[in-house]
Amino acid sequence: MNMKYTSIVLIIFLSLINNLSKGFASDSTEVVKEKLHILIENRKARFGNYLESLDEKTGFFGNQTKKDVKRSNEVLETIVRSDNEIFAELNKLLNVKTTEKTIGNFDLAEKESKILRQERALNATKQLIELQKVKLEKMESSLKARNIFLLILFFILIGIAFYSNRQRLQNKKLTRNT
Repeated sequence: MNMKYTSIVLIIFLSLINNLSKGFASDSTEVVKEKLHILIENRKARFGNYLESLDEKTGFFGNQTKKDVKRSNEVLETIVRSDNEIFAELNKLLNVKTTEKTIGNFDLAEKESKILRQERALNATKQLIELQKVKLEKMESSLKARNIFLLILFFILIGIAFYSNRQRLQNKKLTRNT
């Protein structure tokens, strides 16, 4: 009885966690996707700035100066940082998807376990039904045998009664005739 209540509480608890995590996962997935979109747009803008910095040539004879190259490198560094943030967010998204898949696998395993338990219960019930059928058939054959025995006994008793009645009548006739 205690095990039954413990199992019920465990199932309810796991279902609650599953529902909450699905809601959390879908919310966090949307948040991560939105943040990724913003980061990608920012990266596009920074890359545009980088291309502009490459075109800037403030040196003699239209060449880039050290300052121009340094500015281009700074823009590249911000692009690399942006790329790192994008990868971090992609990893978060991947973790959320992995968590959702794990939860889905847990749900699947739980359902398969439930199906297996139900199949076992069904098989046990089928075996009990077959056992009851065999018992019923034995009882029916025993009842038929008893009925046949009683019928034969009935006919024997009727025969004995008929024979004894006939003997008595013959004895009465003989005693009257003598």
